[in-house]
Amino acid sequence: MKISNLPYYEKWFIYGIIIGVIIGIADLSLYYLNIFVIEHMILRNIIGVSLPHPGQSFYMNYWASFKKLLFLPLVIGFATFLSVIIALFMKTKEVGSDVAIRAFHRGLRIRFIEIPASILSSSITIGLGGSAGREGPASHSGAGIGQTIIDLLGGTPEDRRIATAVGMGSAIGVIFKTPFAGSLLAAELLYKRDLEPNVIYPSLISSSIGYVIFSSITGFSPIFGTYSLPFNPERLPLYVLLGLISGGMAILYPYLMFETKKFLDLRFKNIIEKALVGGIIAGLIAIFFPEVMGEGYGWLWYISNFNAVPSMFPLIIALFLLPLAKIIATSFTIGSGAKGGVFAPGIVIGGYTGLAVGYAFHLLFPSLVTTPMPFMIVGMLSTFGIAGSVPISVTMMVVEMTGGLQLLPAEMAALASAYLVARNSRGIFNEQPLNRQESPAHASEFSMPLLTKIKVSDAKILKIFVKPTDNIKKAIDLMNSLNLFSLPIVDELNNLHGIVRLTDIIKAKEDELVIKYSLPAPTYVRPNSSLYDAFDVMKSSRYAIVMENKKFLGILLLDDIVKTYKEFLDKNNKIE
Repeated sequence: MKISNLPYYEKWFIYGIIIGVIIGIADLSLYYLNIFVIEHMILRNIIGVSLPHPGQSFYMNYWASFKKLLFLPLVIGFATFLSVIIALFMKTKEVGSDVAIRAFHRGLRIRFIEIPASILSSSITIGLGGSAGREGPASHSGAGIGQTIIDLLGGTPEDRRIATAVGMGSAIGVIFKTPFAGSLLAAELLYKRDLEPNVIYPSLISSSIGYVIFSSITGFSPIFGTYSLPFNPERLPLYVLLGLISGGMAILYPYLMFETKKFLDLRFKNIIEKALVGGIIAGLIAIFFPEVMGEGYGWLWYISNFNAVPSMFPLIIALFLLPLAKIIATSFTIGSGAKGGVFAPGIVIGGYTGLAVGYAFHLLFPSLVTTPMPFMIVGMLSTFGIAGSVPISVTMMVVEMTGGLQLLPAEMAALASAYLVARNSRGIFNEQPLNRQESPAHASEFSMPLLTKIKVSDAKILKIFVKPTDNIKKAIDLMNSLNLFSLPIVDELNNLHGIVRLTDIIKAKEDELVIKYSLPAPTYVRPNSSLYDAFDVMKSSRYAIVMENKKFLGILLLDDIVKTYKEFLDKNNKIE
């Protein structure tokens, strides 16, 4: 028996296990290729610049390392150049979560070559100091893995569509060691203000399996360790204020990123030149702010634990400049065409924002705010939860990354206040529709709302009828030619006398008049009625009678309703 023929839960229990196993292995390859092959062997051992990682000892003397930092524009420029070249060679134009989201909604296939291409090209970008995240290649490759497994096992197109989202969310959850958040992310990341419930159950399975495999090698500890400080309700107003500031950052981050990409696209038509220029600018920023390099979690951990920054600026000045520096570095890295994700940088930008605000509160209220660390955690959530339109899953992601629930009330309050500022912002992902109703994947399920917006007058109304003086033979011939089982009876003054049905006249004499077999006319529609109204009156026929001011205008065929609906649907898709 084929797996695709099994009931939903049995089928996705099996699919989920297989997808989870492969994603766990794929995320391990991304992790080790990024950190131990490219970053350690090249950036640290050859260039002499190290990047911190959560939980690992790290020290950087800025001025002692300054001569090495001067090479960063060349190093990161080379990284963006090589990332673009490899992606072109492997025929993968784009890497990231937007690819997976688009594939889900539009039923597109992710080619197998895109799986290694996304991992390799992004590892080069991140490992050599470019400001980007591992979630982009993880979600892209995870979606591709999900599709490939379904194809190999003979699944249906609907199975492939679900597996796209399952692979995307699970891969992010695994690489961040947040399996529960990954299963929610699979459902939430697809829309700006909606969820895809069918992907949650299989994502729970694949995320947990992938997490066990990945963490068995890399360790099960949360990325930022365990936050154990108690919640202080007196700080709640400060968290609300942080949320308002984070909402502003959630607007600024996507805006600067898309505007930078637009500028580079217009200014540099040659993709190689654009890659080099974007990477060099990102490298120049890294000379002054090494904390913008790489994914950024290690820098957050280092600064929050040691209250120090390896920068030429004093701590308080550096903290207030770092959010903007990270945004600009990410914008030029990704805008150059280099491959990598925007998810992790968004969380780090929020973390830097929280550290800056928390440190300011510490200076103002030292007895109330003894450490900026809780503000870093809340800033991570309230910034990217809005920018990515994923407040629920990022809430759980931050909880899993910090190993504690103590700050959940603060996170919820900050998230709510951030929504006040940025609820209508464009967000960081281009391919997210507002909700399921706007998704092409659900077009057939939500066809009726569109039918209510289209008027009968927008469709083709046909003058098809028989006169009271017409004979039975003419009526039968007309019905047969149009594949109809009844016709309206209309006189020369466009007065409707009723209808005549084929079943009533099939055995009648051919020269008899149709008016003899007239039946009361069914409910009719007007030109300003909706197509949904017309569809609703088609209880026993393939047309609806159209009347206005008690005069017959014609009939609306079911085929013309379908044709008009498709025309409006195509028009809406082109506008989007």
